[in-house]
Amino acid sequence: MRQKDDFYRTTPGFAHALFQNAADVLPDVFWECAVGDGALVDVAEQYGKQAVGSDIVVRGTVGIFRDFFDFTEAWKPFIITNPPFKHIRPWVRHGFKIGVQGMALLHGHSFWSCAPGFKLWNEHKPHIVGQMTFREDFLGKGGNPNMTLAWSIWLSPKNDGECAYRLWGKPIIGGLFDER
Repeated sequence: MRQKDDFYRTTPGFAHALFQNAADVLPDVFWECAVGDGALVDVAEQYGKQAVGSDIVVRGTVGIFRDFFDFTEAWKPFIITNPPFKHIRPWVRHGFKIGVQGMALLHGHSFWSCAPGFKLWNEHKPHIVGQMTFREDFLGKGGNPNMTLAWSIWLSPKNDGECAYRLWGKPIIGGLFDER
């Protein structure tokens, strides 16, 4: 059964992996348009990044509370978020339609490996796919999580070149390798 509103908190490991591996291509200020409880923003701040937040549901964070699909223009030119997976392909298209110039989105590892993924690839090929080599427990249930994730990063709406595929290991958090 899916979580209400398809909310799955961005775990610190997934957020640190993005900023430790791609901070040089990410802007200093971005729009977190599925801000949730602010977990991704909290990690971004540790890397000197700032975010403005929005979400469809109030979860104790500061920002604008409305559906991403109701925005008619980009609040900021770059999005970094863990969007609801059931809406991720329309999310990409809508973001570029309203004027977003780049984004980094967290998604399942097989996101591109299907007909809808291939179609989106041909419309908006990312510049970087960072495949994580570790798993984290989104639901806090313990045990062995079974979902492998990746970050896709677009530096512009159109990429006529190659997409760099990278493997990202478990990040260093607080100066120590995180063994969770």
